[in-house]
Order: sequence, then structure tokens, then C-alpha cells
Amino acid sequence: MDADIKRPLIISVSGLDGSGKSSLVRHLSEISCLQPAIHSKRLLFTQTRKVFDTYKDSEQQTGTYIDKNNPLAQAVRYGVLFDALEYFESELFPLYHHYNTLILDRWKLDYRAFMLLTHSKEDIEILLAPLPEADLHIYLSVTVETARERIRRRGSLKEDEAPEIMTALTESYQQVIAESANQNIIVIPNDDWSITLNKATAAIYSLINDQ
Repeated sequence: MDADIKRPLIISVSGLDGSGKSSLVRHLSEISCLQPAIHSKRLLFTQTRKVFDTYKDSEQQTGTYIDKNNPLAQAVRYGVLFDALEYFESELFPLYHHYNTLILDRWKLDYRAFMLLTHSKEDIEILLAPLPEADLHIYLSVTVETARERIRRRGSLKEDEAPEIMTALTESYQQVIAESANQNIIVIPNDDWSITLNKATAAIYSLINDQ
């Protein structure tokens, strides 16, 4: 690594589809007190996702949306690594793989830590428990009913978001968090948006000031 390049602070945001991950990252990227760190590349957000909602036409801007004509534009704008499952089988994989690899190689990070390959507890552990690369892990906690309603409103409810699957995933997340030795995990119930945003901002700002 170049001597004059400092490793960025990595903020990992996870939760069910519909928990508000994308909204949180977008709003955090616009918080004035975080702007200097974001613009200087000192702050890097990652989103851990169960599925990857990319295959939408340009007028359907719902979920984690990236324009197929410029698939890296949103990722570059927000400084986000998009963690994916479905893109491994997509035409966009070479681009995302290239973008992720460039960043991870530059900062000597573990590529596994950013990939959720299945829905199993073991893979969730890769993202949560042994994530030394993440300086702060934010888990957005919502009920399955709330998450499903949010997904339904944006018109993208899929078979793998059946109540029993989302409940099992939630239980796995909660168990991993409870057993984790990583003290840099904060759980934020996302039932009041202003409180959620304030808590996340405060935690990240404190982390920046501790450097």
C-alpha cells in the first residue's frame, strides 16, 4: 500500500431487504459533518444484501437501483461496495467484480468479508462476527412484517422473501450478533427514521474523531 494512502474507515450496513439499508447510506452520504471524510475517501460504506435488485428499467427506481447503462455510477457516487448474491449470474458481474476488487486490493481487504453467497448462518458469520475489516457494523432491525410491507410498496416482493425465510434470516442475524466477539456492532431498530439516522451519524462521527 502506498505510504501516503490511509486505509478508509469501513462502515458495514446490513439487515433484511426492506430494512432501509440503501436509504440510510444515501442519507448518511449527505450529512454535512460526514462530508469531509466521504469526499476525501476516508469513509467507505458497504451494504450486505441477501439479494441484488438491479434488473429494473430506468423508470423503476426502487430498491438498490443502478442504471444498467452506467452500472457503477451510483456505487462511485456514494462510495459504496454493493454486496450481492444474484449478480454472480448476471451480465454485470465483471463490472462489479472489477470495481470491488480494485478497492479491496488497494486497501488489502479480505474479499470474502464482502460476499454473502448463501442464506446460511455460516455466511452471515462471515459478514458479522469475524469482520476485522469493518470498523463499524450497523444492523438495521425491523420486523418481518414491516420489511415485507416496505418491499410490497415498492413492488418487488419475491418468493425468497416469504415470511418463514425472512424470519429465519432475522433469527440467524440476531444469534450471530449475540455470539459475536466484535464489539463494533450496533443494532438500530429502524422504526423511527430520524432516530435511526441520528444514531448512525453519531456512531460514525465518533469513530472518525477517534482516529
